[in-house]
Amino acid sequence: MNQSANASSQANLFQGPIRKLPIVLPPVELQADFVEKATAVERLKDQLGVQLVELDALFVSLQHRAFRGEL
Repeated sequence: MNQSANASSQANLFQGPIRKLPIVLPPVELQADFVEKATAVERLKDQLGVQLVELDALFVSLQHRAFRGEL
């Protein structure tokens, strides 16, 4: 890309040269491994989100009991 750049003050991207760029893809096994790990991370994020909501509800309950003098 640097070789095909000209000295104009504003850089431009054109589809023709972009389409000629080589694209490096990892092997299918690595892609599948990445998808598996990314899915596991998303699943953990969802579980932690649920746990955070439950923890917040417990904290609110504890605060309520503390301010009512029940502790």
